[in-house]
Amino acid sequence: MTADIAQLTLNDGQRLAQIGFGTWPLDDAQAQTAVQAALACCYRLIDTAARYGNGAGVGHGIAASGVACAEVQLTSKLPQ
Repeated sequence: MTADIAQLTLNDGQRLAQIGFGTWPLDDAQAQTAVQAALACCYRLIDTAARYGNGAGVGHGIAASGVACAEVQLTSKLPQ
């Protein structure tokens, strides 16, 4: 992850970007465009959920961004 992005250190030593980009209530097309733009603006934490129904758009946005996947953190929520 890029060193100039503010990060938190978790209990297990992993680091997590302090500020993330949320993808609710975007559909796939909107999510793709927004995620690509967010990554261009130096966001490196993208938040989504299965319930949002925009996982494909989020994935396409990450892929089209030109940012290495290793630099992107993706958080998601699953239904119970």
